[in-house]
Amino acid sequence: PEQLKVLPGIYVDEAKFGCRYLIADCLADDPGFDVASEGWRPPEDPTDNDPIVLARWANVDEALRGRWKLHPGRVAMLKKALDLHG
Repeated sequence: PEQLKVLPGIYVDEAKFGCRYLIADCLADDPGFDVASEGWRPPEDPTDNDPIVLARWANVDEALRGRWKLHPGRVAMLKKALDLHG
């Protein structure tokens, strides 16, 4: 969404989980804006036997508090990406 500004160069890739964590600043002035309300199907390699079926933005604080029930390894990746942001 246009309310999010991806911070260039601040991401962590993990081959085991096949994911990339991007960090973005939310520029929304609307207190009702829910960053996680929208998801999308990312472009995929048609030969991939384990495709990503949905990508979604999530609030970092909510992810760290457990709202999204992330695997502990994914939480560690997210924290690593946040460390890059400073």
